[in-house]
Amino acid sequence: MEQAEIKIIDLDEEKTARPDSGKDVYDCYLTLSSEAPAEWAKLFEQRRQFPRHTSWRRAYAEGPYIVIRCALEELPRHLEDLKEDVAITNQQYRQYLAKREQEEEERRQREARERERVKEIKRRLQF
Repeated sequence: MEQAEIKIIDLDEEKTARPDSGKDVYDCYLTLSSEAPAEWAKLFEQRRQFPRHTSWRRAYAEGPYIVIRCALEELPRHLEDLKEDVAITNQQYRQYLAKREQEEEERRQREARERERVKEIKRRLQF
């Protein structure tokens, strides 16, 4: 269950727009290399929950994008933080997948032991 690394690869110029025409702030849509799975998006948003410096901006995963609301001139500065957060989220997501795979294997082993137990009881039955 290997997951490819998600990376920020572009700025979607068509989707990037000002939500309020009276302000010079944009919803910037940064294109991801692949659409983020729901659990990945949750991990990313947890990572972005608490500001780490004074110019911090909220960002979230939405389909094949990371969306951040900021002035366009701020975007290069925020991109470095976002790339770091994406890399850390990739690492956390790999750990999540490994744990899930381990839990699934444990479940399969429990079921196999249970089937063996039923077979053993069946062999002792006399009909």
